[in-house]
Amino acid sequence: MRNLKIGMGGVWLITLALLAGCAMREVRFTVTEAGRVQLPEVQRIAILDFSGPYSNRGLGEQYAQDLAEAFQAKSTYTIILPAAARRPIANMRVLPSQFDSAAVVRDVGKQLGADAILFGDVQTAEIQRSVQRGTFNRKAGERRETVKETYPDGKLHAVVYTYPVYQEFWRDHIRRTLNFHSEARLVRTRDGFILWQDAIDWNRESTAEEEQSGARKGDWTSDEAFLAKHMRSAAEHLLANLLPRVLTRVRILADSSEEGPFAEWMRMGNKAAVSGQWDEAGSFWLKAASLNNGHPGVRANLGILREHNGDFKQALLDYEYAAKQLGKPWNEYARQVKQVLEQK
Repeated sequence: MRNLKIGMGGVWLITLALLAGCAMREVRFTVTEAGRVQLPEVQRIAILDFSGPYSNRGLGEQYAQDLAEAFQAKSTYTIILPAAARRPIANMRVLPSQFDSAAVVRDVGKQLGADAILFGDVQTAEIQRSVQRGTFNRKAGERRETVKETYPDGKLHAVVYTYPVYQEFWRDHIRRTLNFHSEARLVRTRDGFILWQDAIDWNRESTAEEEQSGARKGDWTSDEAFLAKHMRSAAEHLLANLLPRVLTRVRILADSSEEGPFAEWMRMGNKAAVSGQWDEAGSFWLKAASLNNGHPGVRANLGILREHNGDFKQALLDYEYAAKQLGKPWNEYARQVKQVLEQK
């Protein structure tokens, strides 16, 4: 097998198994990437009931609750739920149209103890149906007919003929379409500054079939359940730029076919990482680094460890060091970690 020579403070022999081949192992883990929109000076967010000229009150309340649950599930902000904000807002006699006023927003923030308020409206929430009926023939049974025929022997014989009987049935193809449009705005209560605003058009459909026999297939959930399901999805999609994303990383572990303690510590670290024992893996790789800290393979693996642990700055340095000598895939790892750092 051909060897790759690298000279930095010495000459290392790193086999091409470091880049590809049976010696390579993969590990999977998740990292959290911050939302694309940053919210300075915000820790507590009050989410108010949404309103809308084409939606009932309950729909706006449910959508606001969906937004609150999406925030609670994926962010570290303290969320003041719509139900908790409902009575104070009513007592203040504040209308949604008044939230354009910085003074009103500031008063609401003080009343609710919120650094920012999220409000908006549901402008469209309608479900349309279309039904297309088709017909088809299905075998419903058999019809038998007995006739007398003269056989070659000159005698009459009773002959039974069987005929299939078909019956026409109908089948309805039902298409249900949801058209949902909502607009939202997040405003800092201290000064009325608009931190974020966005709108969403959420169009979804489902199909179902029903036959004359009563057989059904497809989506037969109620319109209410269908709307509730997709409102939750729309809420998560609307907040995508505000919420952190959990990303799955697949990383290739660098290995070494050299003999000696260094290679043994590397292999033991790789085995531990594949088993999910990250603390043990780190201990082994650090022992390898104590023998040869300039080895690009051990720096590559320490980069994976540090990325897994959330130390993205050091992981970037390790990946960049490894990429200078090994190239792919560590240059791509460095690019991905740099993107995470830029979002923070």
